[in-house]
Amino acid sequence: MPPKADKALLSANLRANLAALKNPDSPDGEGVAAWLESAQSSERIEVLEAKDGSLVLSIGGAIQDSLVAPAKEAGKIFERGLVAGRGEIWLFGLGGPALLKAALSKAGKLTVFEPDPQVARAALSAIDASFELSSGKLSIVSPERLSSGIPRPISASILAHPSSVRRAPPFFAGFERFLTGSRALAAGPDGISIMIVGPLSGGSEPMGGFLYRAAEELGLKRLLLKWPEKFVKAAESLKSSPDPRRASEIFEASAALAAEEAVKFKPSLFLALAQAPLDAEGIKGIRRASPESALAFWFVEDFRRFGYIESVAAAWDLLLHIQEGPFEKILKSWGVEKAMYLPPAADPAVFFPGPPDPKFSSKASFMGAGYPNRLKIMNDLAKFWKASGKALEDLKIFGSGWERASAHLAPHVFEGGRRVSTEECASIFRSAEVSLNIHSGPGDGFDAEGLFVNPRTFEVAASGGCQIVDFRPLLEDLFPSGELTAIRDPAELPDSLD
Repeated sequence: MPPKADKALLSANLRANLAALKNPDSPDGEGVAAWLESAQSSERIEVLEAKDGSLVLSIGGAIQDSLVAPAKEAGKIFERGLVAGRGEIWLFGLGGPALLKAALSKAGKLTVFEPDPQVARAALSAIDASFELSSGKLSIVSPERLSSGIPRPISASILAHPSSVRRAPPFFAGFERFLTGSRALAAGPDGISIMIVGPLSGGSEPMGGFLYRAAEELGLKRLLLKWPEKFVKAAESLKSSPDPRRASEIFEASAALAAEEAVKFKPSLFLALAQAPLDAEGIKGIRRASPESALAFWFVEDFRRFGYIESVAAAWDLLLHIQEGPFEKILKSWGVEKAMYLPPAADPAVFFPGPPDPKFSSKASFMGAGYPNRLKIMNDLAKFWKASGKALEDLKIFGSGWERASAHLAPHVFEGGRRVSTEECASIFRSAEVSLNIHSGPGDGFDAEGLFVNPRTFEVAASGGCQIVDFRPLLEDLFPSGELTAIRDPAELPDSLD
């Protein structure tokens, strides 16, 4: 193990750098200093001395640079990453003090984005950059600062510390998006155009068609990307037989197809929906292929259940979401620059009042996937109804994922739990005397936090259906009192239904 750096030197460097940041002439220095002084880290960070005398960080036991000649390695990274004539130099990651030192020796002005305040603190203890900080030659940007609307350079060369990229790929995606993303929605010769990209399958897949019709009504030039059947079948097969390598191949092929279509269509706005098969690398490829397009993502999901959002959120120019409150603070901490609350809706071309269909008629129905909390609630309801002497046709369950239904509930599951089409969903809502709408949640009851309202709430209402829904705080703004019945406990279901 290499020796640790001298503590006295580290302390002196850090004090000098913090003093320089607090200099009144240092742009946003006071805020950066406060960020460095207040945050805590869950990882052990040490400063070690390499063979060439350079200082190297060890984060959580992982050495961040070469222990032989980090200064020489840093010079190569700088020369390889520098793009001649590209304006300012922006560096991702302070995890490599040698790279920071090399960049400061060669750059006229250097801006560094570091997502972890403790890493930044360690780096500033390994190098005395007080002159550069006080003179404005060096600026440090935190995730909060990046997402607060900091001016973007007209052109910039991007340097990246390799270990920092590996440690925080979502933040690197946001860093690249900040520097290279579309700056405004640009109209083409035919006005604003929109390209809509949905998932390969799943609950949000029909929304692509809904949005396409909305764009048509607005008179926009539009394109709905149609995924080849082989892509859809491959994605479906992964649900029963997960294969990371095959999944990666599907993501790569999907992004290539989306980029190819974007090149041909040249959209003003490229809008992808939740679970569209696009990872951070794929988004980067689309950006390179269609630099004139603003890239947006509508995340109509619960961030607590669909963790993939962290890896892609910052890569988009605009993130639309359905959860106000805590999620917005989390997005800011991820370095997301622009985000907007946009609740779902219903397409009146599909969901509208009409006569019931005898095939779907019921006293009460539930339409949706059999998530664990829904399974528990509906099992209990079926057991209660059976004890009360209710007939099987009084309750019908539509949708997939109900294989674990109890003996009480199984007879109520429609046609073995097959997936129903969007048009059938509309008929189901029109044909039930009461539609139950239970949001998916992390426990075995109602979602106690209720951070979002699902599309089904709007679709049942648009179909003219009577609806019982588990209470969500956002409902009060979206639906006037009396338009639907909101209950706070599954125990209220039987009485509410009666």
